[in-house]
Amino acid sequence: MAVQTLNLEEIEKKTNGLYEAVVVIFKRARQINSEITEQMKSHLGNIEVDEESGEDINDRISIISEFDKKAKPTTLAIEEMINDKLKFEYLDKDEH
Repeated sequence: MAVQTLNLEEIEKKTNGLYEAVVVIFKRARQINSEITEQMKSHLGNIEVDEESGEDINDRISIISEFDKKAKPTTLAIEEMINDKLKFEYLDKDEH
């Protein structure tokens, strides 16, 4: 997998600073990771377990490898921010 450099100035323009951008990307990546985890659990849960034959092992491995091929949550969150698909707002202090 090739390493790509990020244009930090481009990311910083989307927020009030680089630190804020990192926090927003981090929180979105965690949300994406949770979504992916739930999808994977759902797919794995649909496989019937036959412990004697071990056939379910191959099915589970193929499902897991499919999820491993997908883009990582942090990469997806960064792409969302750069492409203006990531919206965020501050909560009022009264809402905390």
